[in-house]
Parts: sequence; structure tokens; C-alpha cells
Amino acid sequence: MSSSGPLSIVVCTRERPQQLAACLDALCGSVTGNDEVIVVDNAPRTDATARLAARYPVRYVCEPPTGLNRARNRGLREARHSLIAYTDDDARPAAGWVEAIARPFADPAVGCVTGLVWPAALDTPAQRQFEAYCSHRRVFHRRAFSVPETPPSAAGVAGMGANMAFRRDLLVRLGGFDPRLDAGTATRSGGDTDMFARILESGGRIVYAPDAVVMHDHRRDRRSLRACVFGYGVGLYSVLTKRLVEARDGYALVVAARWFVGPFLRGARLRLRGRPAAPWWLLIVEACGACTGPIGYWREARRRGGAHV
Repeated sequence: MSSSGPLSIVVCTRERPQQLAACLDALCGSVTGNDEVIVVDNAPRTDATARLAARYPVRYVCEPPTGLNRARNRGLREARHSLIAYTDDDARPAAGWVEAIARPFADPAVGCVTGLVWPAALDTPAQRQFEAYCSHRRVFHRRAFSVPETPPSAAGVAGMGANMAFRRDLLVRLGGFDPRLDAGTATRSGGDTDMFARILESGGRIVYAPDAVVMHDHRRDRRSLRACVFGYGVGLYSVLTKRLVEARDGYALVVAARWFVGPFLRGARLRLRGRPAAPWWLLIVEACGACTGPIGYWREARRRGGAHV
């Protein structure tokens, strides 16, 4: 059992039983006491995930409508405990992750905890390129985020969706994750960043705990890497468009401008120092995705009838 109370751990998945098996092997070996593991099978096309989940001490639920944030919300509804953690089917929590992700909640001001996402393997060129692309987010010291030091539109610095935990009542009060965002929608990603922004906006505090580690399976080939990073660009600018339109947050324009040029400047600095850097083509792919982000937001806003939260 975690030091701050039992956890409801939600693993959202869709048609990736092999990766899910590796995730559950790692997770179920470290869960103890009253912690629970919930596998949310999103829009399944086969019964492979259900059959796999039956081999583990987990609770399996099916969420038929497509969308990662819909799956996250189903996990929220199913959770029995006051702390709820999320990881992905392509991530493997390291030993001690359960305790480390829960520990900062001993501070009642903390509403969200994130942790370190580390590569599980760097076997292929695509995996190494992705690692160079996101290496600046590998932080090894504890950080805390709150307003005004961290404006809500800059909430992406707080962490990643593969490794995050929340107070359940805070998620409920904020209306859950926005189903217009993330995988399975035209926005492709951004559901985690949007939630971090809303937590900061509500006055909540986010803590990054580097000892809460999950190992992530990076994309192994160039084609899937392109799709992934393109989706990151779409998702971020969808979230920034939402911040501008619905929250009337003008700082979203500042973040958008800084983010658009930032990766290219960082890449140039790294190359001048002789250090590994993301290939230029990958940064261009992300920038192209960013250019379509506002379109993705408007498509989902129109399809789902305007503002959600």
C-alpha cells in the first residue's frame, strides 16, 4: 500500500495486447495492499485484451466510444480510491513507482503528481531520434508547479500522460478529461496537458517526482515516429487554441510563439556543442502538425457541440 493511501491505477489500452502484457507484468508485481489496477479497453475490435486481462489480478472494463480521454474518464468513474494514477499500455512502471507517485500527496496542496518517463530500449534509429527529440524533458530533480510561476498555458512542462496521478475529487470537480482531445480524435494528443493547465488554473499544485519512473516503448520505425510527433504538434496547438478561445488566456499566444521556434533554436545549440539533437525533419513534422492544431480543435468543438469544460 502506498504511504498516502491506496491507489486506483488505470491503464488505458487499445488493441496492443503484447505491450499491455509487459505493462501488467511490471505493474502487478509491485502493487500491494488495497491498490487496484483497472484496465480500460477502448473501442476494441477483438477480444484479445479481455482475454489477456483475465490472466491478471486486474479489473477489466470496456469503453466502446473511441478516444483516450474517454477511456481515462471511464477509469475515473470506475476508480474506488481517492488517488488515481494513469499509465499507458506501452509503458512499464519501474519498481517503487506506486509508492513514489503517491508520496507527494501527503501534502494536501498537491493535486497532481507526474514522474520520469525513461526509454525502455534504444535499439533502432527511430527510437534514438525520438530520445534526442525529447531528451530536454528528462529532469532528475523534484519540481513543483503552480501559478503564477507556471501559467496554465505553459502546463506542458509539468509532465507526460504516461506517468501521472491525481486526487480523484479534483478530477471530478474539474469535469474529467476533455473528450475532444487526445488519441482517437482530430486533435490526436494534448489531453494530459489540458488537464495540467486546468489544475493550475484552479489553484492546484503539480509536483514532478523523478523517483516515480516508468519505462516507455519508443516508436521503433520512422513511419510511426513521424505520426507520433506530428500528433504531438496537433495536440499542443489544439490545447493552446482551446486556452485562447474558451479560457480567454492570451498567454497561449506567447507559448505558441515560443514553442514554434524553440525546438529549432535548441537543436542548433546542441549541434554547435557537438551533442545529439533531434533531426531537422522531425522538428519540421512537429511544426506541420502544430499548424493543423487549431483545425483539429475546431473540428472536435463543432462535432461535439462546443465547449466541454
